[in-house]
Amino acid sequence: MIFLIITIVLASIYTSVSLSPLENTLENSHRTHPKYIAWKHNKAPYQPSIVLRFLNIDTEFRQSLHGKTKIEIASWFPDLRLPIDASDNQKYYHKYLGNSDFLWIGASS
Repeated sequence: MIFLIITIVLASIYTSVSLSPLENTLENSHRTHPKYIAWKHNKAPYQPSIVLRFLNIDTEFRQSLHGKTKIEIASWFPDLRLPIDASDNQKYYHKYLGNSDFLWIGASS
């Protein structure tokens, strides 16, 4: 009986502190994260903490944006900023990008 109680307590502590291996895998991959996939298909709102985490490694999605208009891109990124409206950090990097026809994604840099 004591073993069962200890096991239940330890199991509840483990599940409240960390993710299961399956959940951890789902949350750490741009191919399996449910909110990121839903956002890519315009089925979930833009959440910078999720999107910007995976955007850099999701080469296929980034390449799919090539040739899209700024209006089309705005359907994924509601906070697009002109270089003049950029943060100080973004303005610093602007001079190294060599292309004046671009928009910043929110506060990203």
